[in-house]
Amino acid sequence: MSGFPQNQYFYIKSRNSDSVMDVYMGETTVDSNVIIWPKKDTDDNDNQLWRSEDGFLINKKSNLGKAHNQRFGYRDGFIYCLADPRLVLDIKGGGSKEGTKVILYKRKETDFENQQWDLIPIGVQQGSHVPYYPPPTGMGGYGYGAPDN
Repeated sequence: MSGFPQNQYFYIKSRNSDSVMDVYMGETTVDSNVIIWPKKDTDDNDNQLWRSEDGFLINKKSNLGKAHNQRFGYRDGFIYCLADPRLVLDIKGGGSKEGTKVILYKRKETDFENQQWDLIPIGVQQGSHVPYYPPPTGMGGYGYGAPDN
């Protein structure tokens, strides 16, 4: 269990802002940048929707995301790399400006708001959503420990 909702698409919303993860310009190539952008509640939002499949985060528009080193888990608001659980998805520079890149970065012990995410299933209105809550900590399948200093 990766901690992600199964068999459905969801937004990945930053706790640092009201923005969600978005594939830049809706590109569908393997080297496309992932950024934060205001959530779109229209039919033109496929580049903001994600699903989890065996730990892979797959974008609805591109259907990309199955590189062996890009498997992720979700726990305590962090989206962490299964290959190296010390690495988490991070809004570059701690920013909240639309268009800021999402990168992998070492998990921080403090001031980690730019590394925290909520998962919002499609069809749930912003502001009234109930974030998806993963299984309690201590359940099997998680494996990341305290970050190295």
